[in-house]
Amino acid sequence: MSVSTRLGFAAAMALVTLACGPDRTATTTAPSTPTPPTTRAPVPTPGSNTLSGVVVETLGQGSRPLAGVSVNAWVQESSFGYSYMWAHGPVTTGADGTFRLPGIATSATVQLQVWKDGYVQQCAAPPVTIMSDVQRDAQLVSRANIPVSPQALAPSAPGFRSVSGVVSDHSADGQPLAGVFIDFEPVMDFPAAVTYSDAQGRYLLCGLPDNQTITIGAGLANRVAYISVAPGRMTGVDIVLP
Repeated sequence: MSVSTRLGFAAAMALVTLACGPDRTATTTAPSTPTPPTTRAPVPTPGSNTLSGVVVETLGQGSRPLAGVSVNAWVQESSFGYSYMWAHGPVTTGADGTFRLPGIATSATVQLQVWKDGYVQQCAAPPVTIMSDVQRDAQLVSRANIPVSPQALAPSAPGFRSVSGVVSDHSADGQPLAGVFIDFEPVMDFPAAVTYSDAQGRYLLCGLPDNQTITIGAGLANRVAYISVAPGRMTGVDIVLP
């Protein structure tokens, strides 16, 4: 994220709490409802463009549309960024898994965030710059079937990568930790990719930018750690919780 983007986001955060990401100390992946602003916040630019798509559950034999999925997006305009849910209210998918996010300004960059109880958005949806109406789909994976091996995924699109490793404690023998919440936040408090470690402490995130240094966070109860991942690095990204 550029300096101007961070400054714009910091200004918005100073005016309104955008609680749009799951808490690393919690067991649920559902973001909490944004707190109404107590001070006048920046107003999103009125827009006539719509981002629509389908949220599907990824299965070993294919995929199926998911109903009742909560849909949010981080919308970055030139002057500041905002949570679509904060600005326009909650959005959920219909019986056929479809959603619509109208009212987005031209030239805004948008990244989808989707969640449903029992599922994770393991692969981040690629950001899209809105110049007209656009369709962009998203996918969820059942928490009971989260893959931890890069070989279990389709090859990443150009410009994106998967990142995998093991989460362990800080003991001398580094015991692996299961059930650790791991996420990638392109914007603070906005998880774009989320997963949990398995019984061997293994984790896998995908759809992450390949050409920039990114930060991955991990948390279990009150134990939190962050790790920077250099461009191009994909495997052996191990995390130690304090």
